[in-house]
Amino acid sequence: MRRNTAFPFNTIPDEMVEFSPWMLGTRGEPLHPAREILESWDYVRALEVSCAIKLPLDKIADHLGIPPEELGLEAVLRAGTGRGRFPRKVWELERRKVAGGEEHLELRGCMEGGVLSSRLHLECLIVLSDSPAKYQAASPVKVGSRLWSKQFDVLLEDGGDSRFPMESLSFRDAFSGEPHELAPWYFYWSPGNYDMDFTGATRLYVNTDTVEMHKLLVAGDPVALQSVVYDVFGQLLAGAVSDEYFWSGIHDFHEGSVGGQLRNWLDMAFPGKPMGAVQSLYRHKPGAFNAAVLSVADMGVAK
Repeated sequence: MRRNTAFPFNTIPDEMVEFSPWMLGTRGEPLHPAREILESWDYVRALEVSCAIKLPLDKIADHLGIPPEELGLEAVLRAGTGRGRFPRKVWELERRKVAGGEEHLELRGCMEGGVLSSRLHLECLIVLSDSPAKYQAASPVKVGSRLWSKQFDVLLEDGGDSRFPMESLSFRDAFSGEPHELAPWYFYWSPGNYDMDFTGATRLYVNTDTVEMHKLLVAGDPVALQSVVYDVFGQLLAGAVSDEYFWSGIHDFHEGSVGGQLRNWLDMAFPGKPMGAVQSLYRHKPGAFNAAVLSVADMGVAK
């Protein structure tokens, strides 16, 4: 439900702006109408978004009480990301001046996958770009005044809290001389930091030098993704199952933290099993433990 806001000046009514549907997709590929959940997406893929608006400028000028020759407008496309009601980060993707005779505008922009988390918040704005010399009592006069907006929220894989951040880079350049220089990926994490935000405490580096594997991961190949997710699951869970501190606080870690994510993964891999049973399986039947981890990694992304 949209909350109505009383502005101290005239604004543009929704019915006066013809808005085309939000279009969203992988950068460089055809875009499709945006849905409330973006499925089968991972952090190595950049996103592209577009929208279009049609503005009856004469009618808008009359409604705002500003002569058409005095009316200066800008259309702005913004994107934000992060959990909760308000995005943690916001970017301006494009800003277009509305020319006198231009009524139809298309706005477009791209976002790198590595900076996104939990949800994608899209917003199209129309703001006042020039202070008019002639106006009426209720006309907007301050540059930057928000006159109209359209918003849309997209959940990244059911909220994205369970995702791990990915980054593509050349290991030959970044890790020259290191033992993992030739590895197809490298998962960075620090054991024991269960209270830290998951997206800030971990990062998956994908090696662009291993060309074929990198292509498979970018394309979302399910087998390649399962291999990566299984490795990440295995590393994190192996460290946690034998850590008494983790088990003592397992119900207290907040959602989005390393501990909260590990709790979710354990519930998926070993539903209903108490701590002792999971620890026993890890110690005495490591093959069965690893197979259980592998079984929940086949969804292609960490959940």
